[in-house]
Amino acid sequence: MAIALLLFETTRAHAEDAAPSEHVERMLDMARAAARDHQCDAVAEYGAQLPRLDPGAAARFANDPVIASCTHGDRSAGTAVALSLGVTVAGVVAVGIGAMKVNGESPAVGGVLVGVGIGALLVSPTVGHIYAGHTWNSGLRLRVIGLAIGIPSSLGAATCLFARCDPAVAVAAALVALGGVATYAVGEIVEIGTIPRAVHRYNAGLGIAPIATRDGTLAPGLAFSARF
Repeated sequence: MAIALLLFETTRAHAEDAAPSEHVERMLDMARAAARDHQCDAVAEYGAQLPRLDPGAAARFANDPVIASCTHGDRSAGTAVALSLGVTVAGVVAVGIGAMKVNGESPAVGGVLVGVGIGALLVSPTVGHIYAGHTWNSGLRLRVIGLAIGIPSSLGAATCLFARCDPAVAVAAALVALGGVATYAVGEIVEIGTIPRAVHRYNAGLGIAPIATRDGTLAPGLAFSARF
């Protein structure tokens, strides 16, 4: 009887030791899956919960190459705005220098510079949002709509300058083109103006992650992580 009782206690002790280990492995697997899906706020929450299950698991979490790819550090709104403004200034300078060269002794080089400058001006408002991890934003959507409306209608209006067309069609094309330009301008203002908010959203995340309970088991929970 004593031997049987000892075997029972030993088996139960091993089971109790194995349970936290199983939870640790499961949480590490979920952290890796979240990192692959770029759910970095959830990954951070897993990292905060792991030491409660196994103090040694923190080192495994920190050294895991998959999890390490999702390090979520604070970012600066000032840096994001500066990036967008810097690319904008570079674009303006490139267009200016290119225009002078086009009318001077290097038309080919000038054309390249003008093209590069225009490209920089097109992407400059979005650069700050890319830094903030929020590329496809409302301002960019408005700018895309403005380009989709403005380019075809501008070409139509320009065609009427060199070919005969119905005056009503020419006026309509010009008005639509102006509408596209206005939409693009509003989108650029919105995109630049919302860069700080995008950075704030990056630095403050709301995610769903399992919470470790006192007995070492995992339970669903809503995790809010914020950085100020």
